[in-house]
Amino acid sequence: MMSEIFSIEQVQRINNTALEHPLARYRHRAMASVFDVLLDAPSPAAMQEMAALVFHEIDQVERALSYFIPTSDISRINALCAGEAVKVSPLTLDCLSRARTVWQETGGAFEPTVGALLTGRKPWDAEGDEPAGGVAPDEPDGPGVVGMDLISIDEDSLIVGLLADGVRLDLGGIGKGFALDIGAEVLRSMDVSPFFLNGGESVMLAVGAAPGLEGWPMTVSDPRLENEPLASFIARDCAVAASSTADRPHVLNPETGDPARRLGAWAVAPRAAEADALSTAFLLMSDEAIAAYCAAHPGVRAILLDQQNGDPWLRTFGAWEGLHWKKS
Repeated sequence: MMSEIFSIEQVQRINNTALEHPLARYRHRAMASVFDVLLDAPSPAAMQEMAALVFHEIDQVERALSYFIPTSDISRINALCAGEAVKVSPLTLDCLSRARTVWQETGGAFEPTVGALLTGRKPWDAEGDEPAGGVAPDEPDGPGVVGMDLISIDEDSLIVGLLADGVRLDLGGIGKGFALDIGAEVLRSMDVSPFFLNGGESVMLAVGAAPGLEGWPMTVSDPRLENEPLASFIARDCAVAASSTADRPHVLNPETGDPARRLGAWAVAPRAAEADALSTAFLLMSDEAIAAYCAAHPGVRAILLDQQNGDPWLRTFGAWEGLHWKKS
């Protein structure tokens, strides 16, 4: 599902060297990325079964949301003409509703219909893999149009429609985080804690604390300098997501079509879908708008990376007390 447009440098990593004892780690390829599940459970058999259930849910999310799978709900929506509508799965409706909320709250900085500006790209990640059935969608007839307000959503009947021709939904900026949230629901239903879910090194969900630690150690790094560490903090019962433009200008301003100029943005939020979407939005929003957003959403924190006279300029927004924020 994720494409080069939304892939980012590895700007965060978890440091397992300080753990009291090793965690079981399971890996799975989906959404043109690698997902990790880290568990501290009673037996290897139980842990393997839990990880398999999480990965099954992630695959379900990809099949529903992929921009590059012709049978996905998103592809079916994108094939509509103005005035037409289709019934979608509850998964798709849930993700669309969350995407619309972030779009509204960020004043359109997170724009799920920006896919209309990004046609002609290919589904690939850093290793050149493509998701099953992945193909580049056809470009819209005529100029693409942008605006989440051009998508009609009937949550009661699960009906989604288009109000204009040329609209292209792309949930790449929220899909990995949403998949982690769905996977976490599976683990919570089995009373599993702690656990750590990682979606392609760009969005992570930390529940409980790593054995012997206060939480999960996170590193904020400079993507321009082989991920040179800039700061660190502790994540616990929250999600962390990162976006960067250091390798290529892949995030576009939905109003102008111009690429984002900020080097990197991190978002900490209660849920992974929101963190994922906000990290993209924070690349485009002004410092003042981000500060206001964090003030209005106490569970949200932001880290911004720009350069000043060639040097990294790192700053934070929101309440960081208790997260052991420390610059390197």
